[in-house]
Formats: sequence, C-alpha cells, structure tokens
Amino acid sequence: MKTHTLKYKLYLSSKNNSPNIEIIINPSVEYDNFIAASIINISYIPLIKNYIDEVIENLTKVVAGELNYYEFGEEWGWFDCEKDYTIFGFLDKEICQLNTDELYEMLCKWVIFFKRYYIEGTLLPQD
Repeated sequence: MKTHTLKYKLYLSSKNNSPNIEIIINPSVEYDNFIAASIINISYIPLIKNYIDEVIENLTKVVAGELNYYEFGEEWGWFDCEKDYTIFGFLDKEICQLNTDELYEMLCKWVIFFKRYYIEGTLLPQD
C-alpha cells in the first residue's frame, strides 16, 4: 500500500466557534473525511477520561521505537500504528497508509489547540 501525504489545518468552526480540523490526504482516498471526524470524536473523550492523552503517550513510544504497535480510534474510524506507517481504516476496510510521524505531529498540535479552547479557554494562532 502506498503511503499518502497528510496535510491539515486547525481552525474554529464558523458554525459553532468550536475547534475543528481539516485533513487533506494526497492522493485523495475514499472516506478520507472520516480521518478528521475520528480525531475530533476521540478528542471529546478526554473530557471524561483523557483518551487523547493516552493516544499521544503511546504514539510517542511508537515514534521513539519503544512500542512496536498501537491502535486507537473506534470501529468506524481506526488507526493501526507502527513506527514507519499507520493504516487508517473505516469499519472493516483499510482506507490508506499514512506516515506515522506526520500523524503524530498533527495530533500533538490538535491536542494543544483543542485543550486550549475547551480547558483553558484560550485560543492559539491558527497554522
């Protein structure tokens, strides 16, 4: 499977002024809009149980080579991560292969953006 390039933009939604993320996969793939939806969805879990912090902690270990494999997400949008690549899947179908470093960088920035808005009540300059 070919590795796809991951580009993203963090912004506040004009509809409800809440944090949002736009993800562009190159080349485009079917269901690529579910990548952003999956990340946004798991981000609301930390308000209950810091799930996104657990994801970042384990991806840090994967990127550093301290953990061979980590999976996260939900049935309708899941990520299987290894050091060099991550498979994004929708339901029972593998959709695309992403660079784990790119995914990790995007998630780290997203978590800061999300938490500053919801937890600290401050905003970050948009990338």
